Amino acid sequence: MSHLKQLADKAFLVTQLIGAAGLLSLMVVVGGTVIYRWFGGTFQGSYEVAETCTIITITMCIFMATVKRGHVDVRIIHDRLPSGVRRGTMAVLGVVATIFWAVVAWSVYLLAMRLTQSGEITDVLRINIVPFRWVTVAGMVGVTGVLAWQTWGWIMGTADHGPTHDPADSFGGDDA
Repeated sequence: MSHLKQLADKAFLVTQLIGAAGLLSLMVVVGGTVIYRWFGGTFQGSYEVAETCTIITITMCIFMATVKRGHVDVRIIHDRLPSGVRRGTMAVLGVVATIFWAVVAWSVYLLAMRLTQSGEITDVLRINIVPFRWVTVAGMVGVTGVLAWQTWGWIMGTADHGPTHDPADSFGGDDA
């Protein structure tokens, strides 16, 4: 399992770098466009570049939040339930979330397949959007896989009970 944890850490680092690059690019494009407009200029196609950066950034953010279990989590009632009921509740909710994200992944896959065949390019700058759609497919498949793994942990009773700071924690306990 330690090899899986190392792989998870490396994959998580890559998603952080890709997400950060997308966010920084988005900031530069939007900020640069605003500043350029102060001087009377316009950046034709800035919306297209921003949209492309947003695809990457949002996909990586959803994936990273899922791995770290960093989504909004309200536990007013949950913490008051007996541990068996909590575990069962989390397992059921995990199955529902896994199915939901599997449907999202499948829908994004079908869209990417259709756009790969027809070719999707932006109007002004003629940017090929298809590779960015496939990044989204990979991200949604990753989210589905992580949720399935975490749900399996709840079903088997081996899941961690809270947010984590180590992406490898999503893949089980310490083997040392």
